[in-house]
Amino acid sequence: MANAPPGWLRMKASQVFFAVAAAFALMAGADHAHAKSNLELCTSYDTASDARIEACSAVISGKNVSAKNRAIAYRNRASAWSYEDDYDKAVADYTKAIELEPRNAEVYYERGDAWDRKGDYDKAIADYTRVIDLEPEKPFAYYDRGRIWRARGDYDKAVADHTRAIDLDPAYGDAYNGRGNVWFDKGDHDRAIADYTKAIELDPRDFFAYNNRGLAWRGKGDFDKAIADYEKAIDIAPGYAEAYENRIAALNDRPKP
Repeated sequence: MANAPPGWLRMKASQVFFAVAAAFALMAGADHAHAKSNLELCTSYDTASDARIEACSAVISGKNVSAKNRAIAYRNRASAWSYEDDYDKAVADYTKAIELEPRNAEVYYERGDAWDRKGDYDKAIADYTRVIDLEPEKPFAYYDRGRIWRARGDYDKAVADHTRAIDLDPAYGDAYNGRGNVWFDKGDHDRAIADYTKAIELDPRDFFAYNNRGLAWRGKGDFDKAIADYEKAIDIAPGYAEAYENRIAALNDRPKP
């Protein structure tokens, strides 16, 4: 059963925010020229992660660096650590950024993702909840908190969070897919199929949703529809091994004529 990637994180940790961080950096022109050059490298996702870490470290240790730019440097260095799968260092840097900008919801979100990847679900839930407290109209944290509730087996809370994400953004296909996964886990195949179908309507190339709907059809004993959905997932993403495995299982389980 496949989840789509976490809400704001279809790229590795936090890259979607680099452009925003870079814009802040360019507006904060008081830092001396060397720090500004490092800041540009630090905030550019075109920079290799090791070079980004070095540039961000230079900003952090520099003199006459504004609190905003220091926070940006901690945040971007954290994202580079996450890219290197060093989540302990990422968490430490996100925490420093939060100390400098305690009401920046995006940094709590990114630290929540790092906790999530470390498997520390309690702390991830705490950070996603803080995001919701600060920006209750943003759907992403509801979606990701819902994923964790599902992983912990708390299906009612998972359904509630995915539903809230959908209420806030009716075009949020990943939230339909996520809620469909919860319905599937609860054995409610009809509701799962309805949610997966909605996700497909919103994004006809969502191979996760085709694969997952195939599982639900198979759970209902409709092997032909299951196989058709697995084949559609394979057409869209030929390298998606899970769909091949599920198609083989459905072909084996389908009653012989």
